[in-house]
Amino acid sequence: MSGKAVQTSRNILAALGIAVLLSISADISTVHAADHTAPPLHAATEYPCFETHAGEHVTIAVDPVDTNDKQKFLRFDYLSVGFLPVRLIVQNDSDATLDLNEARILFLTADGDHINAATLDDLDRAGGTLKMHPPGSLNPLPIPFPTKPS
Repeated sequence: MSGKAVQTSRNILAALGIAVLLSISADISTVHAADHTAPPLHAATEYPCFETHAGEHVTIAVDPVDTNDKQKFLRFDYLSVGFLPVRLIVQNDSDATLDLNEARILFLTADGDHINAATLDDLDRAGGTLKMHPPGSLNPLPIPFPTKPS
């Protein structure tokens, strides 16, 4: 076999190896994600707390995740450290796309106080620890990639 044919065979084997690793990784992540499937959504008006904006053709609902049974789909027990997770349902009944990039979510108490959404720092101070990694810090493959020596 010529050197060019050997190099081509190696490239094909490397590509097949990467494809196999990616499919294994996809299977592993799919199984993990399947353990945390959120309950099905309903029309926003079916939730106890909703607000309709007829002019914009948008209904916004909040579903508090206030029991251990309701929080089974979450990857962390927020209730145990004093946080109340909520599901925010935004129902768009118009033909236009909603842009929520600049949306700010506040909790308005019965007394009129505004409370910002909790941050990871808030959770850490409360004694909670997420079993998550920051985006981009975790290699999704079951083996490490070789790195350049520093």
